[in-house]
Amino acid sequence: MSRFRLASVKHAEYEIYKGMLVNQRDEPIQRTMQNIFDRVVPKNDAVALKRWNTAIKNVKHQMTNKLENRRQYLPVGHIDRSEEQ
Repeated sequence: MSRFRLASVKHAEYEIYKGMLVNQRDEPIQRTMQNIFDRVVPKNDAVALKRWNTAIKNVKHQMTNKLENRRQYLPVGHIDRSEEQ
């Protein structure tokens, strides 16, 4: 297994998105993220860990925004569609 250290938060975000998109083994997302984490965050590396944690928060925020931006296109009666739409 190839290991390397995260160079930046943006690098970490890239690895997270790439892991979600190229998950060809149809494994659970938690396992995919754990595999990436194990590859890019060396043990006892506080800086790489902080980059990873920041990237996870950023990706979650970005994905939540995408989800909210698409809520308006849900069909009437969908459980996630808001009442005022």
